[in-house]
Amino acid sequence: MKKINALLIASLLSLSNTAIGQNNDRIPFTMDGHLHFNAIIADNVNARLIFDSGCPYLLLDSSFVAEHENMVGKTIEAVMRGFGGGFEKARMTTEPLKYSVGNIDDISNVTPIMNLRKIVGCDVDGLFGLPFCLNKIIEFDFENNYIIVHDSLFVPDNSYMVIDKAVVRNDNILLPLDFAVDDNTTISGMFCMDMGAHEGIYLTHATADKYGLKSKISDKMMFKNLVGGIGGGSEDVDFVGKAVTIAGTTIDTITSNYSLNMGGAAGKTQNLYLGMVGTEILKHFDIVVDYPHKKLYMRKKETAIASKIPTRRVFSVRYTDCSKTTYIVRNIMKNHPLAVENNIQLGDTVLMINGMNPAEYNFDNPTDKMVLTIQRGDKVIEVDNPRIYLNDTSAF
Repeated sequence: MKKINALLIASLLSLSNTAIGQNNDRIPFTMDGHLHFNAIIADNVNARLIFDSGCPYLLLDSSFVAEHENMVGKTIEAVMRGFGGGFEKARMTTEPLKYSVGNIDDISNVTPIMNLRKIVGCDVDGLFGLPFCLNKIIEFDFENNYIIVHDSLFVPDNSYMVIDKAVVRNDNILLPLDFAVDDNTTISGMFCMDMGAHEGIYLTHATADKYGLKSKISDKMMFKNLVGGIGGGSEDVDFVGKAVTIAGTTIDTITSNYSLNMGGAAGKTQNLYLGMVGTEILKHFDIVVDYPHKKLYMRKKETAIASKIPTRRVFSVRYTDCSKTTYIVRNIMKNHPLAVENNIQLGDTVLMINGMNPAEYNFDNPTDKMVLTIQRGDKVIEVDNPRIYLNDTSAF
């Protein structure tokens, strides 16, 4: 998921989370670009939460909350803004809500509630972010897929590098890096650490404009996204960057994007950071975030991790609800000849795939030939053998 550094209008963000305890046990997670943790909400409700270092609170999915009637207290209306280019309605409770990840308990004093599954998928019940880390020292191991919450006396050994210019804040972590877009353009400065994003580098609209990337990058793909994150739709440009140098280590061939949004966390007016650095890069390191002392430590992993080259795609389709009965065109490459030729449009409803309900189609083993039956308004059209991209088992 891309940046979910959400602004909650009329909320009480000055209320921090309250830590209850800590230990040195390993807390496992699974990783598919996002870090998924098993958690317990309000002492007895099992939940699947994504850790997103750009999320400044516990955030729950509205369907998940509806399934557990007495889990949260009284809610009020709120408006949120995040990665998407606009605003989004939500609910919010300011009554203390306990949640536990592993053996660590925390109290959320501000908990927004919104339709989160439309963004991150139906196996996710919520997000938690940096408030969980406050007053703790947390080690992230991306090779063995666990975190350790250390006691306050823990100090990383000499194999770690202290990132001197890093800024460890309550709502985000900024770290310095050098991003070589190509042989002629390098962008150096502060980037926001985003463990909720599976990309490598995502530049803000302001940064792309400042460095003239529209004219400098020739091999690129422009996408329009029906759901770009909290705040609704987004537009961005995908390309492959040359290299990133971070903590003294250079990583080649970087999955990269830059935003075309006017507003939001990566918009035209964003000037706190140049962009976001996601797990495609962060997984190359062991990371320790020391909140009591406001320090960030990083260590290059001994095991080499191959860089991931993005697959070229024209459009992708995803279900609109967790019953998986209705699928829509969620992302589309703007002005691509194949999209134009096949008359595919953002928001088209896919009625059938090879004559069957989309929910019955085996996305894990797609057929060589594919015919989409699409409804657009009152019209039903067929798209014969389009170029597609399988980005997970629920989308293609």
